[in-house]
Amino acid sequence: MSFTFSRSQLKRIRKLAAKSPLLAGKGLKIGFAKYGLRFQRKYVDERLSGRVGGRGLKRRTARLANSAKPVQFGIAEKIDTLGVRFTLGGGNVGGGVDYARIHEFGGTIRPKRGEFLVIPFFPSPQSTKPHTFRMVRKVKIKPRLSFRKDWKAYRKVGFRFLHREMLKAMRNG
Repeated sequence: MSFTFSRSQLKRIRKLAAKSPLLAGKGLKIGFAKYGLRFQRKYVDERLSGRVGGRGLKRRTARLANSAKPVQFGIAEKIDTLGVRFTLGGGNVGGGVDYARIHEFGGTIRPKRGEFLVIPFFPSPQSTKPHTFRMVRKVKIKPRLSFRKDWKAYRKVGFRFLHREMLKAMRNG
């Protein structure tokens, strides 16, 4: 998912960049990098650490959290090409971490080999050894990460943040 400006925002950015395109482009590039990292920290802390009651996933390995990355693109001299894209699971959503797509969109999990899925049940959240196992033919998982919704909501903060970074770069020249 990419960050894009509205027409009025882009007009303000171009007007500011007309004064010093190279410095404005560098500032915008820095801004996009900081913006992406800021979202990454917020998202991983809230959704992929199990902290928020019922909204986050309990982290057993850090694979999914480590796959959440901001990717910057564009050339500083050409402001219209600059941006940040955020990926989860190695692709937009999915890719390298197979279960990222299931957590984001929901779906049904069926066994790849054999007839049943074997699911361990733990007596308490702190225990490391399963108490019992259940065998099921399929499991339906509801969407539970809301990555796209969070990205869309966080983009509202983005323009002011990027505008401030451009001004800072142009001032420090």
